[in-house]
Amino acid sequence: MAIKNSIGQGKNSGATRMMKLSFLCIIMLILSLPALSEMGTSNLPRQQTVYHRWNVVQAQTSAIQPLGTIYLDNGIVRVGINLDWGGGISEIVYKGKNIVNNDDPGRLIQISFYDGGDYYNNLDTSDPNWGWNPVQGGDKYGHGSGVISFTQSASKIYTKCQPCEWNPDNKGGGPSLLVRSDCYFEQWVSLDKKKPELIKVTYKLTHLGTDEHLLAGQEFPCVYVNSEFDRMIIYRGLSPWTNSAVTEESVPIFPNTGNWYSPEYWAALVNSENVGLAVYTPWQNCYPGCVGTLMPGGGTNYFRPTILYSIGERAVVCATIYLVVGDYTKSREGIYALHRKEHPKTEWGFNSKFNWAEGWNSWNQLTSLKVSGGKLATSSTGGDPYMGYQFDLSIPAESYPKIEMKMKTSAGVGGCVYFITVTDTKWDENKVIRFSLKPGNKFRKYVLNMNNSPTWTGTIKKIRLDPTNTASDIEIDYLRFMQSRRRPNG
Repeated sequence: MAIKNSIGQGKNSGATRMMKLSFLCIIMLILSLPALSEMGTSNLPRQQTVYHRWNVVQAQTSAIQPLGTIYLDNGIVRVGINLDWGGGISEIVYKGKNIVNNDDPGRLIQISFYDGGDYYNNLDTSDPNWGWNPVQGGDKYGHGSGVISFTQSASKIYTKCQPCEWNPDNKGGGPSLLVRSDCYFEQWVSLDKKKPELIKVTYKLTHLGTDEHLLAGQEFPCVYVNSEFDRMIIYRGLSPWTNSAVTEESVPIFPNTGNWYSPEYWAALVNSENVGLAVYTPWQNCYPGCVGTLMPGGGTNYFRPTILYSIGERAVVCATIYLVVGDYTKSREGIYALHRKEHPKTEWGFNSKFNWAEGWNSWNQLTSLKVSGGKLATSSTGGDPYMGYQFDLSIPAESYPKIEMKMKTSAGVGGCVYFITVTDTKWDENKVIRFSLKPGNKFRKYVLNMNNSPTWTGTIKKIRLDPTNTASDIEIDYLRFMQSRRRPNG
């Protein structure tokens, strides 16, 4: 992530602008909106819409009508959603104290994306050539993204925005002209009466462009808390989900940053009373960890999960996270309960209402994965196409000896499934099962006996599907692990 602060706004804005570039350097190493109201106010920003490569396709001079902040409140936690800042979470109030830093639209709890093939100069924080970077809250000049629409009930708030580009200077905008990016952000925030300290947040990015934004570390989300929440609590051991002892990490002060392994997919920033905010990101992490830094000069502290995504042509990317408020020991108990309910992931039917690829990504010689009508579709462009499920599976091999899929290919002789385990994370020919294809215009069922590989043991971490071995159109109806019917010993 790149740490953000609007120019001329927030605390110690000069120092926090420098953080943005330093953080993005780390990430790269890891790898038409109508105005809500025409107000005719000359001092409010004009707008433009752009697509990647910075081709301006629409210009507007109308301003966004201020809508303020709306709230969810269950009597224990109050959550503020700032409609002027793209629906970003600007408040989480617990026992009368707001945890979230909301000095400017670059902070909050929100999402922000980058392009691994674009330009970001970590040596010059004023560089006008800053690349593709849609930010839910707004841009570096303090222009808010606003919202296209929102709905609110007693327990849920939905928002949709077309986010600002963080740096409008090289995209046809500037201090008085905001620039909209080539995507929509949607967000669902809900509270649960039975679990009052738990906040569920679902994000959806819809890419409007026909280009591709290459693999990069994404802020999915970024989390800014107020300065008193300066203690990082995390589990870093080798026995996750066993209630083993957590550790308190020494968090560097900006411009230094920390990067921690977190196999339970959560981390918390808490105060001296052990109270604060834990963030749990199931399924979506390519690497189970987080990045963080303390920013006492800016009145805030920051962390984000370590998440990598590429954004393909017309792609849709979704993720659900959980924010857990309170004493971190109780928060961990709640996260364990969520983990027991949701793991392991064993089936992909591509029937999500969001029409997204459910965590699968094109890794090589495949066009962007698209989902429609309960089918995942793509095309191979060469002789070595493959896609990967980018989240950790944590599937016990002994309990799931087979993989079944229903797939249609227009050409090809054979396909295969590669896998890695928790103890052997190298992709190689020792961990693969191959199968013969039946190409044509009909869906075919394929059942793979994974026990035919002697390395199908222990805990399966990730899988990779090579759907064919030549140029072909490909559709997948479903893919699932089949559970063993063998009775337990004894």
